[in-house]
Amino acid sequence: MASGDLLQVLSRNLPDDPHDHVFGKAADATAADAVNQSKRRAVPNVSVYVVSTNTGQESFLKRVWDTVPSRFFVMQGDDFFTKANGRYDTMGTDRLATLTGAVHLHGHPALVFDGGTATTYSATNEKGAIMGGGIGPGIQSKFRSLAKDTDALPVITAKEVLARVEEAQKHGKPLPTFARNTTEAIMVDAFQEFALKGRNPRYKAESSKHLIHYGIACVLSSQVKQRRKAKNRNEHVGKRVAKKFPVEADDGDNVFRGHVSMVVESGYRIIYDDGDKEDVAESELQELFEQYTVHGEKKSKKAAPARGKSPAQKKSAPKEKQAKKKPQAAKEIEKSTKEKAAKEMPANENAAKEKVADQRAKRLAAAENESKKKVEPSDGRSASKAVPQKERPSKKIADVPSFPVRSGKGKSTRASLDLKKPAAKRAKTANDITAQVNASNPHSFVRRRVAKDFDGETYYGTIMAYDDSESPAFWHVEYEDGDEEDYSKKDLIRALKHYEKTGKKDANK
Repeated sequence: MASGDLLQVLSRNLPDDPHDHVFGKAADATAADAVNQSKRRAVPNVSVYVVSTNTGQESFLKRVWDTVPSRFFVMQGDDFFTKANGRYDTMGTDRLATLTGAVHLHGHPALVFDGGTATTYSATNEKGAIMGGGIGPGIQSKFRSLAKDTDALPVITAKEVLARVEEAQKHGKPLPTFARNTTEAIMVDAFQEFALKGRNPRYKAESSKHLIHYGIACVLSSQVKQRRKAKNRNEHVGKRVAKKFPVEADDGDNVFRGHVSMVVESGYRIIYDDGDKEDVAESELQELFEQYTVHGEKKSKKAAPARGKSPAQKKSAPKEKQAKKKPQAAKEIEKSTKEKAAKEMPANENAAKEKVADQRAKRLAAAENESKKKVEPSDGRSASKAVPQKERPSKKIADVPSFPVRSGKGKSTRASLDLKKPAAKRAKTANDITAQVNASNPHSFVRRRVAKDFDGETYYGTIMAYDDSESPAFWHVEYEDGDEEDYSKKDLIRALKHYEKTGKKDANK
């Protein structure tokens, strides 16, 4: 068939709206009209989706649509149902398409009878899985086979069948089960076979001529939704989030901020500002957005004057704050000691810690004497007498830790920067541990004991090594029962805090 003839076949068989879409309104059905109309469309080529089990018809349709700007797609079984949903390899695409259309319109479970050259039935269960079905000759095939394989039985045409069915509907009298003539006897037997298959009180009968079309539309709309969803998911990348953790930062804030790094199979990957990573589901991501809306970015805390203070007291506040700072000499000693320790840290980390402790003790003892000279008045009066009793500042300099000093007998004592009588030793708190982890050399925690709660049972272990060869760095822990685990900074803080509470029960400390 020539190209022009194929174009006329297409024109004659297209409904009005599709015809106008392909050739334009009030236009002749020519190849030039189809090309001009394609230039006016946002998508020039018409997309044609075909469900076919007849390779000859499929090839003919492809030639017809090739006469106009188009894209021709033959749909496959996997477009409608996967093997996980019960599809088997030889199941016809037409059956899968009609079943998809029925499910789209009425839901599960579904039973579909499809009549044509062959008559089929297919069903899904309540969970949406294909149960299976059956295939037999269509009504016309039954009638032809009887006429072909016998000498006495007549050929019954489709017109005769339709006329008899319309007559029965008009008079309200179904065909009799015991027919009185040959033609009706053939019809009755074929009709009863189909009627018995569908006679099940569990199903509600619905008639539809376009189940295949609904099935195709269902699949295409689902794909469009998935593309839009994927596009919307990528729009979240780069957005800021916040989440509360049971571990506090050194400033006491347990809200950690971060951003959406990328889309992953399970949802989204979050990278927090401290370098930790976490994958979260889409439902949890919305909660992280809400947390960020509530908490925002981390703000620096500013000291506000207390209510009810007099102007004189407000003016003296900077002096009181100044008095609580570390002496500059102590700060410089700590800084230089840390730098030197980092350079000279030997392989034996226990020996290194003792060496650093001795260096700190000697220098801090010198700093203590220096501080006493600066604080005590030259006339011999007590510095505390110049301050009213209610506003007398604490005699202990805040935030300066005590360090171990080796005595002549080998026992360790504590060197303090207290001006006079040392205050009672303060118990460690959760914030002290957080500050210690943030301020200390990471290698100093090697050989430290830790504890972790697993389903209500505490397990003890030892930090064996610190590895910063990759980011983020980690501490490697071996537990008493032989298990091993890598700790992030948050994990380390949590394990040290738990050991602080339960360390007395550690048999191997």
